Amino acid sequence: MKTAKKVIAPTGKTQTSFLDKYKHVQPEGGLPIYNFEKVGDAIAARFLKRRQVKTQNGGLRMCVDCDILECSDGVTVGPHTFFETTHLAKILDLNTLNFGERFYLRLHEILDDYRGFKKFAFQLIDGEKPRANGDQQPKDDDVSL
Repeated sequence: MKTAKKVIAPTGKTQTSFLDKYKHVQPEGGLPIYNFEKVGDAIAARFLKRRQVKTQNGGLRMCVDCDILECSDGVTVGPHTFFETTHLAKILDLNTLNFGERFYLRLHEILDDYRGFKKFAFQLIDGEKPRANGDQQPKDDDVSL
């Protein structure tokens, strides 16, 4: 393994090169795209965030950044982005996810008579309900007895 390059700072002290220190930084929104293409495609993932992106034709679409833990293709893992469909947007609007929460998502059906409308199955992993206060546990005073 290569050691980080050392440079002399203007103060005369030796420090790690900024280029070496930050060479692993990834671009914002530069995650690989995961596509739900056929019935049965499924992921178990950790939620990162929802965001709006500009498409190639100039329109705006919502997408989800997630860390795929398992995938039905047996290969795909790690940080990915998938685009929201009409049904996915409804699911995600009803199930507000907080950073780090795990979920299961599967393409259940493609309705040909509705121009390829994709219907999804969604479940929080371990049946956890998202908490309104994010990842924080409730204070003792907030727990009703």
